[in-house]
Amino acid sequence: MINSTSLQQINVQKHLPIKNIGLLHPPLLIQKKSTYCIISGFRRVFALKALGFSDLEARIIKDPTDEREIIEIAISENTLQRSLNVVEKARSLKLLSNYISDVNELTVTAKSVGVPCDKALLTKLLRICELTDSIQEGLIDGFISMPVALMLDEHDHSTSNLFVEVFKILHLGLNRQREFISLITEIAFRDDIEPDQIMKEIYFTEVLNDENLDRNQKTQELRKCLKHIRFPEISKAEATFRRNVKDLNIAKGIKLIPPNHFEGSEYMFQLTFNSLKKIESIKSHLDRIVKDPKFERILNR
Repeated sequence: MINSTSLQQINVQKHLPIKNIGLLHPPLLIQKKSTYCIISGFRRVFALKALGFSDLEARIIKDPTDEREIIEIAISENTLQRSLNVVEKARSLKLLSNYISDVNELTVTAKSVGVPCDKALLTKLLRICELTDSIQEGLIDGFISMPVALMLDEHDHSTSNLFVEVFKILHLGLNRQREFISLITEIAFRDDIEPDQIMKEIYFTEVLNDENLDRNQKTQELRKCLKHIRFPEISKAEATFRRNVKDLNIAKGIKLIPPNHFEGSEYMFQLTFNSLKKIESIKSHLDRIVKDPKFERILNR
């Protein structure tokens, strides 16, 4: 039941209060012939062993009931002690699903043991148990959300694990993670290559490992690179637009906004001012801009 790998994961300093005041909630065991099996309290047992305890106080179920009831007791015990993370909830539901095939009964039972979920959420949580260890660890550590985890499940293990490594380094938000997955997947489909080949490119790995760049800078560099590969014409239009705007020497308080994705012909000016004098200055500057041949060049791209 207790192995050296588990013990290595225990932070002894974190559990020193147990050594000083003992367990507030003894683990729950079940007696099977001459041995005991842990139903609830694995971490507590591991912590005590790591702290050098040779015995412990425990609550024992002497007359085992059926396996389903034991699992329900174990889940209830854990949910009463603390909030379960998404992977623990998924594993709890997976255990229950081994004994309950009816979805309605499963959701009712899940709620009764402290893991409430509707049918849609139940389906997603059960899928989590099938994900790779790296994705599950990302969910536990909080740098991967459930929607992204399920998106990664559509890729092979090698690709999904590489995505996890990238997200762990960059700490991207949900929308940025979705954007990275979409860009890389679309490029791979268009160029008939595997997505992991893109993430193994020298430039990609060099940016990720560049100690002179912070996470935001790495993110911007990789986004720019991926967008250029995915949308070369749009990237070219953006570069030309930025160059022309720079040549216009537009004053502070005026921003020229191009059509979305350069697919239309309507531009906008965004003006920022705090006085009539500032408005007059902006008006004068706009008069100069509209007479500039470089501005006409932007409009007639």
